[in-house]
Amino acid sequence: MKTLLLVAVMMFGMNLSSKAEENLVGEFLPVEIIDLPMRVIAAVEEVYPDAELCLAAVEEEADGSEVYQLTIRDEENGIMQNVYFTDSGEELK
Repeated sequence: MKTLLLVAVMMFGMNLSSKAEENLVGEFLPVEIIDLPMRVIAAVEEVYPDAELCLAAVEEEADGSEVYQLTIRDEENGIMQNVYFTDSGEELK
């Protein structure tokens, strides 16, 4: 019985990992803020000088470029919002 359960768990895990590999394009995946390109960080600081960068995620586009979803918090009023930047530092609205 334990062997059957172990095989079922292994098969389920293999299915999940193959699904994750299939869905890499077109889905935002968490990324450490320290790993963001400097031009993205500089662009956020320029456009939102009073904001703190809280969270980051990256999405690979079909053409190989990357879009970053960034959660920022306004230091004055504490409001959090998501903003989007390309890997070249251009804000998407």
